Amino acid sequence: MTIIKGKEFIEKLFWIQNQLQLSHWREPISGFRHATLGTYYKTMNEFIDTLVETYGGVVGKDSIALGESLYAVKNDVSITEVINDILTVLTDFRVSFESVPALVNIIDDMMTETYKSKYLLEFN
Repeated sequence: MTIIKGKEFIEKLFWIQNQLQLSHWREPISGFRHATLGTYYKTMNEFIDTLVETYGGVVGKDSIALGESLYAVKNDVSITEVINDILTVLTDFRVSFESVPALVNIIDDMMTETYKSKYLLEFN
């Protein structure tokens, strides 16, 4: 089983959380995109929590740690680029965890939510 290293895994998940939160905050508060990104951010946070706790159960709690993050949150990036980057990260996770169905199932749910949000955000 080739599982992504704990620090890199956690750093990428923090990047997803932080980039989505910033993207949500930067949209006008009364707009459809703000509401859609808010829902997406909240749902992804729940999935991330479940994924990390399941990951800890698979590989041990000591693997849940941070190093020096190489994943910078960007101010001026389109949500399309953010979503495409998230899909790349999730696809990489899926490949890394292919032998651990419990993790793959959660990642699949995260991908479903990401594709749904990508679709909804096209209506503006």
